[in-house]
Amino acid sequence: MMTLASTGRSRAAVPENADISSNRTTPPGASTSATVVSLSKDYEHALDLAKRALKAEKLIALPTDTIYGIAGLAQSSSALQKIYEVKERDIGKPVAICVGKAADVHKWAYVDVPSGLLESLLPGPVTLVFRRRPELNPELNRGTSLIGVRVPNHAYMQKLAASCGEPLALTSANKSGGQSTLFVEEFKELWPHLELVVDGGRSSGLSEDVARLGSTVVDLSQPATFSIIRDGSALLPTVSVLKKFGLTNKQELEIEILPHMLLSALERLRGT
Repeated sequence: MMTLASTGRSRAAVPENADISSNRTTPPGASTSATVVSLSKDYEHALDLAKRALKAEKLIALPTDTIYGIAGLAQSSSALQKIYEVKERDIGKPVAICVGKAADVHKWAYVDVPSGLLESLLPGPVTLVFRRRPELNPELNRGTSLIGVRVPNHAYMQKLAASCGEPLALTSANKSGGQSTLFVEEFKELWPHLELVVDGGRSSGLSEDVARLGSTVVDLSQPATFSIIRDGSALLPTVSVLKKFGLTNKQELEIEILPHMLLSALERLRGT
């Protein structure tokens, strides 16, 4: 079983006897101990329960602007370990973080892009990959100097991340390798391992096939260039914005250079 070193962080703000699982409900056919709260019926209560659960280093499920996600505090090694265990995810596969607004990205990543680019993409259905700052939990995505950052175009998620005052580790609400989810009923098998399930109805207004692709993932860790790691649900508009700000598609550049490299190699062979 995977183990992660404890950060030793104090959670004194959450009393040991705090009841963050009041008003639990169990929908028909579900065997779970998780609290299920309707976002449309009790928005503020859903916000309060989620914050308290996260601060207690528990996991929650919630809607984003694409698919449903599982979240825990990124600065809590205990929460990170639970994410990997619940999803049965390879420890070598990284997870992204979620922050409340574009300006918060600078707190956790080194951002070297033209002024205004972040605000043109965020909030939105994109994950932007940068070089990580040392302030980020070293147990998060060990072995890589990069970090993917999200600011979903979803008011609830933005408010929750802002209220926590620290980044959330965010990944899809499904077993590793399984289908992404648009409704809470689609990941019932995970409910017994979660403290809270925030039911926001269908998670995205996009068509089902497009929404299930998740966010578009873009590597912006190298100055003046970008590369697409995952097409996701917003590929074309994202690439359009990046090129508008003068960034070069590293993958296209490599394709253009390759024939010249081959020709040069052939000429060298002919000259021998």
